[in-house]
Amino acid sequence: MWGLIPTQRVKVGTKPCRQKPGSIASAHATGHIGSAVPENRTSRIAHGALHRPKPVPARADTTVAIAITHYEQNKSQWCWATAAEVVIRAEGGGTRTQCTYVKDAKGYSDSHGCTNVTGTGTNIEYLINKYLGIGGHFVGDETKLNWNQFVSDVNANRPSISIDRMVAGGSHYVTDYKYKISGAAYYVYYSNADAAVGTGAAATKEYRSLSNFHSNATFRNYDNMQNIRN
Repeated sequence: MWGLIPTQRVKVGTKPCRQKPGSIASAHATGHIGSAVPENRTSRIAHGALHRPKPVPARADTTVAIAITHYEQNKSQWCWATAAEVVIRAEGGGTRTQCTYVKDAKGYSDSHGCTNVTGTGTNIEYLINKYLGIGGHFVGDETKLNWNQFVSDVNANRPSISIDRMVAGGSHYVTDYKYKISGAAYYVYYSNADAAVGTGAAATKEYRSLSNFHSNATFRNYDNMQNIRN
């Protein structure tokens, strides 16, 4: 005959309750309590062997460019006509002389000479609309290049035009055609036509960080023609 097991009496408060490894109290004692962990890993928690996530690899640089023609600026005041020429050519609007663009935009007759005159955003808008049949327009004064729109434009093979107000006086037009993302840094690449005025050489390819493109010791970007669609 089986005998009864005597009841064990324990005085309250004589000894702390001993928790099994992996229990809540044990985790408090060992400093391993926190977010929920799968049950099959409780024994590892008690020994401080939590699985650590693998480090996230650094993001690779991203560079995208439009294949544009880097035209020289035929005369010292024709940066605006050159910028229009680059965009019209890139968007499939054909090729013409810069003198033709100047005469068209200014309303000069064919007999008028190729005058070295300054241009405006309105002149460029007229040329874009006439030769591409689209409503290209500048956003408005004091509007800096919009990075997200710029990336979208380049990805869609659409160059943009920026107007830079020069610290030394006057304005200058450049064609933006390429971007680069390197970690947290953003870069704008643009075709600067006035570096090769009348030399027969191609425009220079320059770049700046986005913040430096917006404002630097040489110029301040204050208007842009973006999202030029055909």
